[in-house]
Amino acid sequence: VPKARIAGQNKDFLKCLTFAYPNLDELYAMADGKKSKMDVRQAAVRVLNQMNDDISFLVITLGAEGVFLASMVGERGVAKFQHFPTEEIDIANCTGAGDTLAGSLINSLLNGSTIEEGVRRGMEYAKLSLRCGSRAISQQIK
Repeated sequence: VPKARIAGQNKDFLKCLTFAYPNLDELYAMADGKKSKMDVRQAAVRVLNQMNDDISFLVITLGAEGVFLASMVGERGVAKFQHFPTEEIDIANCTGAGDTLAGSLINSLLNGSTIEEGVRRGMEYAKLSLRCGSRAISQQIK
């Protein structure tokens, strides 16, 4: 969270971002520097408005609640939101799940998938990593 707070205060850095992958606490830290009472949508819009002017995405991890995708394309202030719920799973190890989600989403986009398809694939692969007790990222991911 401290790094997210610092990133949120650096306007020049945020302008360079097209994608960011915060968890909910990190999103609030980026939006206003502290745990906020604002709605996740308000926090997302605040951060998106500071990111790349042409197109920007926040892939917000919500733990057992899934993933919340917030995006802006073109016009500032007009955001699109989509929630991707997940089912309950037995977790063996949380280390690497966010990295798995981000890497899988990026790989999906590079291979022609939509952002929504990429989020879904990233979530499926993140679940494999969450179930893998022996290492941070599951070897089942191909």
